[in-house]
Amino acid sequence: MIFTGFRLRSLCSLRENLRKDIDLSMKKTTWIFLFLLWAGSANATTWHVRPDGGTRMTCDGKTDAPYSGFGLRQPCSFNNPLWATGIVSSASLKSLLVSGDTLFIHKGEYKIGYDEQFAEYCGINSTFDCRARSLPAGTPEARTRILGEGHDDGCSANPQVSPSIPFHPPVLWGTENVNAILDLRGSSWTDVACLEITDHSSCRVGGPASNRCNQGPFP
Repeated sequence: MIFTGFRLRSLCSLRENLRKDIDLSMKKTTWIFLFLLWAGSANATTWHVRPDGGTRMTCDGKTDAPYSGFGLRQPCSFNNPLWATGIVSSASLKSLLVSGDTLFIHKGEYKIGYDEQFAEYCGINSTFDCRARSLPAGTPEARTRILGEGHDDGCSANPQVSPSIPFHPPVLWGTENVNAILDLRGSSWTDVACLEITDHSSCRVGGPASNRCNQGPFP
C-alpha cells in the first residue's frame, strides 16, 4: 500500500511537470510566432515615387523627397514605379519589392512603357514587355501594397483642404503597346488602391480601322 501510494504520487507529480512543460513550450512558441510577425513587419520597406524623383542610380527610393540633381544613391524618391518593380524585359532591372513592402505613389502622371530613360532596359522590338514585374505576394499579417496618394482619404478630395479643386489620383498610363500596367498574377494578399490606370487613348485593338490602335514597331 505504501509503495502504491508513492507510485500514485509519482505519477501525479510527473503529470503536473509535463503540464507545466507543455504550458511553457506553448508560451515560448507564441512569443516566437509574435516575434516573427513583428520582425516581418519591421523589415518591410516603404518605397516612394514622385514626379520630381530620380532613377535607381540617383535615388534610394526610400525617402519622400525630390532628387536634388546631384550625387548617386541619394535619400530621395524614384520618378517612376518601374524603378521599384523592375521591368519584365530586362534581366538586370530586378524588382526591389519583397513580400510585405509598400510602394507609395504620390500625385502625378507616370508613363509605363518604352521611353528614353528605360531604353537600355527595354528592347525596341519588344516594347510590349517594358512593364512592371509581377508583385510579390504578401501575407495575411503583412500585405504587399501599391497605394496612390489619397488612399487614406477614400481617394477623394478633402473638403477642408481643397473644397473647390477636383481630386485626381496618381495616374499610371501605358505607352508604346505595353501589354500591362500592373501584373497581379500569382500575387495573393496584395492591395492596390487609389490609382488611375489608362493609356490616354480612345483607340482599341481590333474593330474598325478608323479607331484601331497603332501596333506597329516603335515609334
